Amino acid sequence: MNQVKRKAIEEITILLAIVGFVSFLFQGTLMLGAIFARNTVLCSLIIVVCLFSSFILIPRKILGLLCIFEDKHKRSKIDYKRITLEYVILWIVFLLLRIDITKLLFYTCIGISEEYLFRATLFEGLRDRMPTLAAAVLSSMIFAFIFHLNYPIIENFLVRMPCSLLLSFVYIKFGYSKACVLHSGYDMICLLF
Repeated sequence: MNQVKRKAIEEITILLAIVGFVSFLFQGTLMLGAIFARNTVLCSLIIVVCLFSSFILIPRKILGLLCIFEDKHKRSKIDYKRITLEYVILWIVFLLLRIDITKLLFYTCIGISEEYLFRATLFEGLRDRMPTLAAAVLSSMIFAFIFHLNYPIIENFLVRMPCSLLLSFVYIKFGYSKACVLHSGYDMICLLF
């Protein structure tokens, strides 16, 4: 096996290990949140802080220390004014539908965090090492079948896998912010049904 392939396999293994570690942290966060479930604000705060630290800060720090695709985050620049406007519009719509504000905050954070981990980190890392379609399918399978192990496999296959593939292509075509808003919007729509 030549040096380039070996390095790509090592980097993919590191990416997968980070996703596994973050999934484990997230499950722990949910259990910690369940302890404080009577205090909705405290529970939401714990989950939001843990989401951002485990899905964004920890992977970014690990990848930075290992010097793995440190310039890749420049590829999907975030237009903070635009994403803020898009989220404000999304929030107004769902507030008019009488969705609780803590749930809106929670699903906003989930959309931003999961998109960072699965699109801006895992998908980008895989896309540099394999064809785009293969990277989209692999990252979507990890999202649907490994990260969401607590849901029925048929539900993951019929719902989360196609949604994740769609979000990968939204990420490619329109960027990180659109994928975040679409992800959060989908999660908020699920609250209605």
